[in-house]
Amino acid sequence: MVKVIDFGSSCFIHDHLSSYVQSRSYRAPEVILGCRYDYKIDIWSLGCIIAELSTGCVTFQNETVQGLLARVLGIIGPIPEYMMKEGKLVSNFFTREGIIYQEAEANNSSQSASEETPKKEKNPGGSVKINLLIPKQTSLKHRLKTDDHMFIDFIK
Repeated sequence: MVKVIDFGSSCFIHDHLSSYVQSRSYRAPEVILGCRYDYKIDIWSLGCIIAELSTGCVTFQNETVQGLLARVLGIIGPIPEYMMKEGKLVSNFFTREGIIYQEAEANNSSQSASEETPKKEKNPGGSVKINLLIPKQTSLKHRLKTDDHMFIDFIK
């Protein structure tokens, strides 16, 4: 039996949309990046949930939003160019060169267990240190642990 619960963020398509929607592991890239969004973000979440039901594991396991973006890039591929141009929050997560970053303090020491490889940048003079996150390349096929091309296509 499957039960759908927690409609706390639900709204009609023409309602004023909030900037905080979706649980982080199921949050669509357009929401994270501050793009306009619609019902398609619910389809993204549904795909994440079905993948999790199939594998027993959260597909985009993360500790930070930047970690989530790194996982998405590593598994799904690059963020569409229009989102990178349109997103009001892109500069909060990506360098001008398109590399994911986060402040060093926001990064946990358990990074070795994650799928992204942090690279520390040293900033002299007491300025903020950042970590650059290089996504570990994998595939949806690998994450779903299946050779069923129809299921992989369905999740995509």
